[in-house]
Amino acid sequence: MEIFRAQIFEREYDKDLIMEYYLNEIYLGRGCYGVKSAAAEYFGKELRNLTTAECASLISITNNPSLFNPYSESVYMYKGEERDGAGRNRYRQLNVLSEMLDQGYLTQEEYDAAVAQEMVFKEGIDDADRWTICDNCGYENTRSHFTGEGDTCYCPQCGEQVAVSTDASQHIYSWFVDAVIVDFASYLADQDGKVWDDLSTNDQSIYLNRIQKGGYHIYTTLDMDVQKQVDAVYTDLSNIPTTRSEQQPSPPSWSSTTRRATWLLCPAAWGRRRLSLPTTRLRRRSSRPVLPRSPFPFTPRPLSPVRSPRRR
Repeated sequence: MEIFRAQIFEREYDKDLIMEYYLNEIYLGRGCYGVKSAAAEYFGKELRNLTTAECASLISITNNPSLFNPYSESVYMYKGEERDGAGRNRYRQLNVLSEMLDQGYLTQEEYDAAVAQEMVFKEGIDDADRWTICDNCGYENTRSHFTGEGDTCYCPQCGEQVAVSTDASQHIYSWFVDAVIVDFASYLADQDGKVWDDLSTNDQSIYLNRIQKGGYHIYTTLDMDVQKQVDAVYTDLSNIPTTRSEQQPSPPSWSSTTRRATWLLCPAAWGRRRLSLPTTRLRRRSSRPVLPRSPFPFTPRPLSPVRSPRRR
């Protein structure tokens, strides 16, 4: 059956598009779907900054991610030697580079340089290594090439202020984002016939990890400017009205704004404490798109998310 599907797919799409889909979807271990997430997971780099040797190392994982994952500490007899994950990955990487040389994709000099490169594995991209683009003049480079500190920096070419773009799950912005992430994870669990509140912490982490590395686009009514004002109020407990009984916590509150005669629920503040989330899983995102994916619209319950068709 698979061979017939492959033939139909090949008739409808050209080779370049098929390769883009493949690189966007392929599983590369450690929860990584697609080469972009794998580039961040294994080398701590943006995809565009990978070297030939690093690309060969990533593609060497595809045959068996659990066996050729370079982080694996399990030692097995492989090709006549006891090797751990990094050693097995290195063996396949050298085979890939050799084939690229034989088939004319690499010159001898490029091959020698790739073979000589030491593989340094690093989990997650540092802020200084994130790719940043100036909307004013089009200059683009890693964050370290821009001046300034924090999320705002200045273009070295035109001097304009540039906002450093990070993935939505790179930081836990607010109660609103916490609530959306948990609600969407609950929806994913519901699609599998499971009840979110009945799941163990480990099982819940599986769904949170799917959001982190699944390449989803979640659209909400969140306005960060308004949300920051609400957060500022709720981080100072003296601003929160007390109830008649001191034993009862202040109820969750919502604030709404109106724009163009349309009411939108923008900011949210959930009582006096944030939701309990495994934040280490949400701060480091390796979004996967090489080929732009269809967006995943999300609306608050009781409406359900609807995923756009993936075929283009």
